[in-house]
Amino acid sequence: MGKLIFFLLFAVALVLFASENTTSSTIQFLVWKSQDFSLAMVIMLSAVLGAIIALIATIPCTTGSAASFSKDRELEDLREQVH
Repeated sequence: MGKLIFFLLFAVALVLFASENTTSSTIQFLVWKSQDFSLAMVIMLSAVLGAIIALIATIPCTTGSAASFSKDRELEDLREQVH
């Protein structure tokens, strides 16, 4: 429940921060260049992309530990059957 409240507060702060930064700016990434892109949109897209990248980066960790837990549990069950 605490995580949900934290993320909701973070989302509200992000929206407030983005709404205060409504000026247009030029965005350039490698060879791509955009004119008159809203700074608020850049902030929101950056936050969303960062969250997606963080989620993708944590998937191998969570699935690996779940598989390890499953194997440990299976090994423990086999030991109990032997004794």
